[in-house]
Amino acid sequence: MKKDLIILTSNYPFRKAGAIYEEREVLFLSPHFNKILVICDEAQTEIAQQFDPPSNISFLKIYPKRGLFTKIKAVFFIFHPIVIAEIQIILTKYKKSISPKILAILLVEFFLGWQLSRKLRSCIKKEKLNYSNLIVYSFWNDYRAIAVSLLKIKQSEIKGISRAHRGDVYFEENHYDYLPLKNLIIETLDGTFAISRDIKKHLEEKLKKDLPKIIFSPLGSFGNSNFDPENYNPQTGNLTIFSCSNIIPRKRIDLIAKSISLITEFKISWCHLGGGSSNKSIENDSIEILKLTGHRIHFFGQINNQDLLAFYANNPSDLFINLSESEGVPVSIMEAMSFGMPVLATNVGGTSEIVKDGRNGFLLDRKPKPEEIAEKISEFYHLPIKEKKMLRKNAFTTWKDEYNADENYKKFAEHILAL
Repeated sequence: MKKDLIILTSNYPFRKAGAIYEEREVLFLSPHFNKILVICDEAQTEIAQQFDPPSNISFLKIYPKRGLFTKIKAVFFIFHPIVIAEIQIILTKYKKSISPKILAILLVEFFLGWQLSRKLRSCIKKEKLNYSNLIVYSFWNDYRAIAVSLLKIKQSEIKGISRAHRGDVYFEENHYDYLPLKNLIIETLDGTFAISRDIKKHLEEKLKKDLPKIIFSPLGSFGNSNFDPENYNPQTGNLTIFSCSNIIPRKRIDLIAKSISLITEFKISWCHLGGGSSNKSIENDSIEILKLTGHRIHFFGQINNQDLLAFYANNPSDLFINLSESEGVPVSIMEAMSFGMPVLATNVGGTSEIVKDGRNGFLLDRKPKPEEIAEKISEFYHLPIKEKKMLRKNAFTTWKDEYNADENYKKFAEHILAL
């Protein structure tokens, strides 16, 4: 008998850039389950993707309220045993003082998780789901994962799991260098599926103990099965560079522009795919930086995944660049490698797990100077074609062997069904 599944998402099925990653997993998991209930917390109402969802998927929106009234109610949980235990962890494991801000983060996130766990029990009852035949899965390791933990404490027969990505697990990426209730989530759930090995290392260092219930389970991307490195014939005197990300400060798009502006011995055509809340000012600054250099720059704006892959298939690139100041394991790099693009990237998060320096690309320090980046781009440009073809072949092989969505999501489904 097939199990039922509840998935807690952030954006899917509503129109936000991150919805594509959640959607992929939902669609891959669908054939393995009897019924899937997707619970989204997105405030928008416009459906993200134009598709016919499988007949066993239904949707429900539960939007968390973080206003003043929520904060007031959260204060009443200050003496809850779970909160007290977390305070001890903050003091003894994290070696941090309990500031008003840290206490507020803990109380509000615990309250939102507690509130959602109660709503989950109501949904399960309404949908007539059997606890012993149910998996509850949080795509993000945040208050939703806390809710699944609290639900499992009440109903131990369910299987509870969570993914762990980047901003939901790396403490330094968040206000006050703190994320609440990681020990509760990891110890209570049946599995925390980390998209990089670095995440497990990070959490073990924070909690100062081995965490065997954290399972490495990489994401994946769809790729180009027709890739052939021998088809690569670069143009003399020119270099084509692609980048793909939201245009936000953390992605350091302006740093790409500053680095390219320092190169004078050959011309560069740089294409960036992706938009974002900060896009106009960053776009304008980048265009201004490169205005008198002779290099060409193209901002294509937000683009859906299907069009992105078609763009890569029809527009060969010499090099892919990612200068983000923090990452999990970027899906954008997986997608680029599936088209044989060597990658120049900053060594942050789990990026070094996919970009192997000198084999399928090049790694830079976390905070590289524009001169260092320009030097590495020039170094790549001057490589013999034979070496460039080898980099391209290795990039494609990395994707095919380690980050193929069909294989990775299949393994993920098999793993959680075996819990």
